[in-house]
Amino acid sequence: MKPYKVIKGQIVSGTREDSQGERRSKEFLEKLASPPNKRVPLSQHHDMSKETIGYLENFRVEADPNQAGEWFLKADVFFTTDSIDEALKGFSYSLTEVFTGNRVNPIGELHLPFPFYNDKELIKEFLSTEPAVAIGKWHKKAADGGTTALIIAVATFMLKPAWETVYKELVEPHVKKLGELIPKLKSKGLSPHFVQVLRRPTGEKFGVYFIPQHGKEEFCLSPEKIKAGIGELDRFSKSDPKVSAVGIHTARMLFDSKLQQYRIIHIQYGDGTDVNLVHEP
Repeated sequence: MKPYKVIKGQIVSGTREDSQGERRSKEFLEKLASPPNKRVPLSQHHDMSKETIGYLENFRVEADPNQAGEWFLKADVFFTTDSIDEALKGFSYSLTEVFTGNRVNPIGELHLPFPFYNDKELIKEFLSTEPAVAIGKWHKKAADGGTTALIIAVATFMLKPAWETVYKELVEPHVKKLGELIPKLKSKGLSPHFVQVLRRPTGEKFGVYFIPQHGKEEFCLSPEKIKAGIGELDRFSKSDPKVSAVGIHTARMLFDSKLQQYRIIHIQYGDGTDVNLVHEP
């Protein structure tokens, strides 16, 4: 698809103190400039449940010409829709960084947004609930004011015949334990999203991002609902010729309150291209 509009050299982030009173290092920007896939989808209001409206490419770190010792992260922005007003209000980034908890052999990772990752007492509460979890910082620009946390299941499995058995034996116990963090997160005003890493039969890993219905996170992120969502993705991957050709980088799934199950809303393929899928049946 030919982009409707292109902005070259857009500033995405920088090392100057931001609106949250935090500073990012040049090393942080360099990590952002080396994403796992060279093309990063552009979301509306940084909201993972909304359709993407373009993508960012050609990331680079450049010196701030107006202030010595400061740096910018820049990228070229390509809009694939003519409705770009929302996107022009901000350009998102997201990076997770484990810094405490069980960093050797965790059952999962809990990444907290600013300012929660600076709250030492809160982190102690999470670790007392589940000592086997690693705690991390979720660096991001977010329109939600930092009210979304991210739970990542560490155990991976291959999406091949009989994967349901592997899921039940290997992954489901961890998903149940990680689910015990949800009430604590909600009591602090945080709504969790969930990521499960899978492997295709060809071996490459890809992430599945589950977005629950707000207020019903325990139900939506139960092992049964996660398993059913993975089954939906399995059926899609077998029927989509592009998945067979280039693989999957990430998949987003949104809980449908009418169907009471997850539906695929976005796929980023292994070659960096992406597609929005319909939200309503």
